Amino acid sequence: MVQLRWHKLNLEKNLTLHTFWDSIFHHQDILYFFPDFHLNADRQNVYYFVLRNMVVAGLFVGNKTEGGHLEVLLDYVTPAYRDFKNGRFVYDTLKEIFAGEGIQHILAETTHPRHQAYLLHNGFVKGEGKRFTKEL
Repeated sequence: MVQLRWHKLNLEKNLTLHTFWDSIFHHQDILYFFPDFHLNADRQNVYYFVLRNMVVAGLFVGNKTEGGHLEVLLDYVTPAYRDFKNGRFVYDTLKEIFAGEGIQHILAETTHPRHQAYLLHNGFVKGEGKRFTKEL
């Protein structure tokens, strides 16, 4: 049985987050799917590691905005765990936490075909251009 857990992070105080980000392998793989992403505490205010069997399997970074929106800036899953379980966990299990924080809509943008398929699989609806939306 796979156990999924989450851990909310603080960007300035979390050495594990910076170590994960600075790992050459993860950094290059992240930039392959999210070429414009950079860790930036001024623009990002939601950080979660997703753990599977106590191993870091993914990193979720977003920006909670006015009006009940959560912009997904990074929803990265390491290659060994790309079986949609992390996505189901984030978008189905954590949605209760998101809703409790006043989030009503999750917004994501991508042009990467694999990431688009991932979003659609997790209940997002394609909008105009590269925009995808999920209602909570």
